[in-house]
Amino acid sequence: MEISNNSSSVARSCWKKFYWRYNQKLTPIRQSAALNLGRSIHEAFDLFYKGSSIQDILIHIKKEFDDEIAQALPEDLEGLVIQKFTALGMFANFPYFSTKFDKIESEMEFRVKLMRGVWFNGRVDGLVKKDGLWWLRELKTTGQTQRQFNQRISTASQGTAYVWAMKRMGYDVKGIMYDYIKKPLLRKRVSEDQYDFGSRVLADYRKKQDFYYGQIYSYRTQQDIDLWEQDSISLAREMVGKRRSQRYYRDTQACYNYNSECPYKKICFEKTPDKLTLQLYFRRNGKAIGGEEDE
Repeated sequence: MEISNNSSSVARSCWKKFYWRYNQKLTPIRQSAALNLGRSIHEAFDLFYKGSSIQDILIHIKKEFDDEIAQALPEDLEGLVIQKFTALGMFANFPYFSTKFDKIESEMEFRVKLMRGVWFNGRVDGLVKKDGLWWLRELKTTGQTQRQFNQRISTASQGTAYVWAMKRMGYDVKGIMYDYIKKPLLRKRVSEDQYDFGSRVLADYRKKQDFYYGQIYSYRTQQDIDLWEQDSISLAREMVGKRRSQRYYRDTQACYNYNSECPYKKICFEKTPDKLTLQLYFRRNGKAIGGEEDE
């Protein structure tokens, strides 16, 4: 069995969601504008650490969003335009491009044995070596204050998991270097269209760099890593048990998180999911549902 940080997080939040995503291999067709923003910013920083120029990356961001905007449904258009301006503002005004590192390792995939029959896999944004010490590189966009963000990352399981994996792969990683970018706090005025508002967001990132950006180093002790390993082995054993029993229960407290509905709620309260609902809203193994094998 293979697990990841994502599958572990889903299992902790709701076993039924885990069933749909990792047992039935269903993924939602439509993604939110927030996911598009996160993907775009991660791609941009990966290109930068691989050596692309800032100007070329800004052109890349514009093209990626313009391609999506050209194919967007009318109800998604405004959100995508605003996210485009936000992504450009976030990247163009990042104040730490000049940070010097001894060495940079870019995006890296890993597959590490957790316990007998269970492998932990994933992909890190990259590694940086500064003053002789290795750090994981992670990019985070957040709506939290810096104090709230610092509290959250101090125990964030993803960072600890990836430090554990990199140590298993031979890197003496000390912790995580977070490139921290706050989401815009501005609100769209009644008199503004999406382009006027987007331009105001772009300008706000340029004017308030101290407010929007941070580069934070979060250390992980050996005890932190050992406790993560113990917790993850316990969770993996639960996953094995669920696979054998096929008993996956709902956590209805997780139906609405971050002011949005879980995409699996559409099928989670039906004894047998409606076939048309599956076809309209989900893919199985990355492919459209509705062929003969799905009948």
